Amino acid sequence: MGLVSSVYDLYSGIYERSNLTVKFTQTMNVESINFNAVDSIVRDPYNILLSYDSNFGNTIPLSTDFTSSNNDTVFEFQPAILSNTSLQLTQDKNLYAKVTQTAKNLGDMNLASVFAPSNYANTVTNVDFKAIDASVFTTDGEEIKLGTGTSISMPNQSSIIARSTLVIIHFNEVPALNDSGNLYALGSGEMIQLSTQYDFSSGQVSTTDTTVTRTGLYGTQLQVHLGAALTASTRYYLRILKQDDMTLDMKNEGGVIMSAIVYFNSFTTTA
Repeated sequence: MGLVSSVYDLYSGIYERSNLTVKFTQTMNVESINFNAVDSIVRDPYNILLSYDSNFGNTIPLSTDFTSSNNDTVFEFQPAILSNTSLQLTQDKNLYAKVTQTAKNLGDMNLASVFAPSNYANTVTNVDFKAIDASVFTTDGEEIKLGTGTSISMPNQSSIIARSTLVIIHFNEVPALNDSGNLYALGSGEMIQLSTQYDFSSGQVSTTDTTVTRTGLYGTQLQVHLGAALTASTRYYLRILKQDDMTLDMKNEGGVIMSAIVYFNSFTTTA
């Protein structure tokens, strides 16, 4: 029994919302199909693997629901990140597929050998990598989505934001480490800026003891832990800068640089 083809009919510029399609030469036992739908860890039971790593040291989670057709010889899997229509596969990244021998046909025969083609697919580079939203939190822990604004219009979204709030920035792809090998910082002269002034000319929140970590179900968020409480009853403005404004680049894991400054709507802290 062998695998005759995979999704990689095109090798470059594939759609950033592509599914994985696997074709077998015989009718498969659907119950034997096993893959990671939870995280990026590769575990022994998995026999369908999609990864950005040619050595399959990690795996891209797939949605639990998949389809089979042509008498259970063709299977289509959606990367789990695509279940959120605002997210997409990382641009300019190579995708690799592997099927292991634990996949079985209806006669309970295992795949004759591991299928791991040397061919790979490379995702597009012509769509935007961007920040799509930001979140802050009230004293009761309610998440407030700020939404995006413009440099001249950042309306206030809430006046009951906790002074110790986390700030979470949501991207449409996984953001990379910066050029120094660390995650981005907050403050004047940094890519992430939080200020009491709408034009960010002053009032910048200091970077002292502030940390930025990558988080989220798919790693598409940056979580900003403020080093000190914000000022009471004060309106704050948030933005993400782009390459031309800084010596560092805000970019995705494929090296695609964010193309424009992103302004978020503002919020006001509690008394």
